[in-house]
Parts: sequence; C-alpha cells; structure tokens
Amino acid sequence: MLIVSDVHGAVEPLRRVAALGEPLLVLGDLINYIDYRSNEGIVADISGRHLVDEFVRIRALEGNDAATDFWQGEWAHRDEGLEDRYSDAIEAAYRDVCAALRESEAYVTYGNVDRPDVLAELLPEGVRFVDAEVVEIEGQRVGFAGGGLTSIGTPGEVSEEDHLACLQALDAVESLFEQNEPDLVETTSSEALTWARINLFSLRAWQGQMYFQETDSGASFQSRDQGMAKVFLAIKSLRNPDDRLALWAHNGHILYSWEDLWGPEWGTWEGARNMGSYLREELEDNYFAIGLVGYHVSINWPGVLVGELDPPSSDLHVEYRLHHELGHDHLLIELDFPGVDNPFLLDGNYYFLNEYWLIPAEQFGAILYLDSSPMMDSLIW
Repeated sequence: MLIVSDVHGAVEPLRRVAALGEPLLVLGDLINYIDYRSNEGIVADISGRHLVDEFVRIRALEGNDAATDFWQGEWAHRDEGLEDRYSDAIEAAYRDVCAALRESEAYVTYGNVDRPDVLAELLPEGVRFVDAEVVEIEGQRVGFAGGGLTSIGTPGEVSEEDHLACLQALDAVESLFEQNEPDLVETTSSEALTWARINLFSLRAWQGQMYFQETDSGASFQSRDQGMAKVFLAIKSLRNPDDRLALWAHNGHILYSWEDLWGPEWGTWEGARNMGSYLREELEDNYFAIGLVGYHVSINWPGVLVGELDPPSSDLHVEYRLHHELGHDHLLIELDFPGVDNPFLLDGNYYFLNEYWLIPAEQFGAILYLDSSPMMDSLIW
C-alpha cells in the first residue's frame, strides 16, 4: 500500500507512483490552486501574480480573516466570465491529475483546496472516491476523512462540528483498544497492539495540530510535540529499550521546558509544552538535550528563507560571544562547566540562544557551536 498527499498538480510523479501496481491512497489537494512556495498556480494564471502576492502577504501578516475579506472583495468585483475561466481551469487540472491514475487501484479523498464534486466526477473507472468511510485494503481497515478545517472559505473545507466528530471517533477506537486489550493481544500480539496505539496517537496529534493551527498556535504546537514524544518513547520501548538513542530536532522541540523561556512565538505560545519537556518528565536525567547554534548560518527553507541569516549583533547572544571571544570553528560546550571557577556563561543569567531568551544550563545539558553552518543541499522540497 502506497500513500501520497498534497499532490498540488504534480501529475508526472503521481503517474509514476500509480504505475507501480500497488494499492494507492491519494489524500487530497490534487490541484495546484496556489503554490505558497512560489505563488504560482491556477489563481496566478487567471487573476494575476500580483493578486496572489497580495493575498499571501495579507494572510501571513494579518491572518486568515483578513485574507478572506480581501479575496471576497476581489471576487465581488470580478470581471464577467471570470468564474467560468476558473471552472474551466479547475476542470482541466482535475482531468490531468485524474488521468495519471488510470488503470491503478487507487482510493482518493479530498483536501481543503479541492472541489469534491468535480474530483469525484472525473476519476477514471476503477478509482474510488472515499470520504467518511472505512475501506478494507490488503487486509487492513483504512478510515478516510476528507477535507480541511474552516480557514479561508475554500470548497473542500469542513465544519468544526464535523471535525470534532472525527476526534470523537478516535476516542471510540481508543476505548476499543482498552476494553478488548487481552483479546487483541491474543489475536495479534502485544507489539502489534502497541503499533496500533502509536498510529492512533500519531493521528490524534496531527489532528490537534491542524485543528488549532489557525486559531491557537500554542495548542497546535503542543499537540504536535506531545505526539512526537509519545511516538519516540513507544518506538524506543519496542525496538531499543536499553540503548542510548540520538534524537535530532529543532532546539525549540528538544529543550527542557518551553514554559520557562521567552521567544518570538511567546505571545501566542505561552503555556505550551514542547517535546523535550515530555521526554524530560518521562526519562528524567536520562534525557540530555544538546542545542545546536552557529554564527554564520544559512538555511534552505522555501517560504521562510533561502540564504544567510543575520549574525547575532550583541554580547547578549551566546553565539556572538563564542565567535568574538573564543574564535573556534566548532565547540562542544558542557553548560555546567565542570572544574571551572569562572564559567564562560554565568550561572542563572539569561542570554539569547538562537532567538530564545533563556538560562542556557536550564534548557540544555550542552551546546554544539558551529562558527559557519552552510545551508542544506536539499533533495526535494
């Protein structure tokens, strides 16, 4: 069984996957309405790149409500025939992407940018449109819930009530596991049930992240990080219960307590917990966080920045002091400074580390410093 999501008009890659001969699950957003990496897509082709640029700018700076008002204002004053041009372009895009699925065993649901009626009508023979139902595929029962949360008024959005109904269904599955655990273990195995639970709380974490993404970013962040911690601990218990493991993530995910620092997201993420806080709570001193920092740092993150970050500019920044006062290409620094009477970072003092205002030794056991950190040479974005 193969799974693809967020096709966004990538017809040829979809055609290659569909030709592999395995059952294929296509999980929504099949057409390229707006590509937020480049601002290209159907809207730019018909209404112009300038309109997309402004829409994306408003959505990023002022939020979904302002972006929706802007779009509705533009739509209210649309030229005669514009709606027909959109309908024709959308239908043509669906014809192309659906043709890529011919002669495949595929199950397709819709995302928030899709038009479910058009998609269902144009799917080729043998390809099944699925939504709010359970299908048995290769002996596995697979549940489908299409659409996206109410955001900016796209056709594929679902109501909050329907989404809450999906979450209640997850509660029912969890209750099923608890009430029938002995029978499930006997029928399958303890390991199989643990993997089923991993799948369940992974789905719940993702649902929570998406549900709160536009309305409560702190709750969205916490749902994601709690899920990551639970997945890691569960997989460790199955595969490597007695081993030391290295877990790689952004500093904001691995530090000991998001609640005890200040950062650029603090106004909206106040009180949220991060993955590191859950792992520290569970593993205690067996969890050791190493922060990764640098002075000359470049990143390759389309939609955020592709290029060099501005280097830290004051001695309140740990990276600034490491660069100007020590001058090494790389350092591994134990933050308890064992055997040192006059530590480089004073105990209990706040500093900037990355963009966070924190007491370094209260958030990390050590930091790895790179004077120069070039951008990632990514295979694909």
